[in-house]
Parts: sequence; C-alpha cells; structure tokens
Amino acid sequence: MATRSTIAIENLDGTVHQVYCHWDGYISHNGVILQTKYNDRKLVEQLVSGGDISVLGSTVSHVPISFDEPSAYTKYYSYRGEDCPARVYGSFDDYEMNHQYEEYEYLFTKDNVWSVFNGNDWYDLEFIINEEKLKDPYSETEAA
Repeated sequence: MATRSTIAIENLDGTVHQVYCHWDGYISHNGVILQTKYNDRKLVEQLVSGGDISVLGSTVSHVPISFDEPSAYTKYYSYRGEDCPARVYGSFDDYEMNHQYEEYEYLFTKDNVWSVFNGNDWYDLEFIINEEKLKDPYSETEAA
C-alpha cells in the first residue's frame, strides 16, 4: 500500500510549486531523503520541475529510468508517458487553501528549510528527523 505525499517549494517570488509522490511518503523515507539529499534550492527546483513522482530517490535524472530496476534515482510519472507537471499556486495563502492534501506534505520554504505538515501545523523537518534519529535509506547505496 502506498504512503502518499506531496513535495512543494515556496519560490522567492511568492509562488508555490507542488508535486505528488506516490510511494514511501513517510518521514523516515521521503522526509529523510528530502532533508539530506535536497537541501539546496537549486536541487529542489530540479526535483519539482520533473512533475509528479512515483518513487523519490536521492538523485534526479530527467532521462527516463526503468520502473522495473531498483535505483537511487527519482522515478517520475513522465517516464511512463504521463503528463503530470507541478501544480502552481500564486501565493503561500493560495497554496494553503487549495493544495493537494496527502498523508505527508513537505514544503521547502523561502528560508531554505524543509517543513512537514501534520494536519494542523507546519514543523521543521530537520528537528523531527533528529528527534527520532532517522537514517537516510540511501546512505549506503550509490545512484545507479
């Protein structure tokens, strides 16, 4: 069964881009990968620019990767020919009122900090990961 999540970036112009991620959205997987591998605005922009995601990996490649082969690359729906670009919101308020809600919601803020929404409020993702001492699932594998 999938643990769905969304991944969003609050752009410096105030807009927000959001994508859906189907698998492994829980904090000990997607949360840790986002915090450890996508901790730079350019990397997050690159991640979100690929559109909706089937499986989040530690590396982005916009060259299609087979869904059948295990790898540390992010696998996008576009690799299967599906057109699922990021949803764009005109402001953070617009995003909060109208965004796609899933079990876990991750936001890279204007301040270059990952936050996670628990259904009531936003929390600093790094704090939660450190409190629970969660480990990067790709820490011992190479991008293939």
